[in-house]
Amino acid sequence: MLVLQQNTGIDVLTDGEFRRSDFRAGLADAVEGMLTTTGLQCLAQRGGDKAIPVKFWHVAGKLQQKRRITEHEASFLPPEHFRARQVTLISPGFMAGRSFNPA
Repeated sequence: MLVLQQNTGIDVLTDGEFRRSDFRAGLADAVEGMLTTTGLQCLAQRGGDKAIPVKFWHVAGKLQQKRRITEHEASFLPPEHFRARQVTLISPGFMAGRSFNPA
């Protein structure tokens, strides 16, 4: 995929990040104090709603940084592909909105 991106002249390279289990996991894995749970979320579909299993992250204690959020991501792009690199970073507002638990 990287060679294809280079050959098309794309300035910013990405490995696609398909190795990630979830686009939110990078932030949750980089801090202590987050609890992961699984639950059901209603997905509206033609023909009726469907409940699907999803991951939820909740603040379960004091948040403290364990590592840089994207530090390990650089190792997935080899040094010979050294150009500007794109890594998905979830916004704190998105995590706060989706992780709020009134309890």
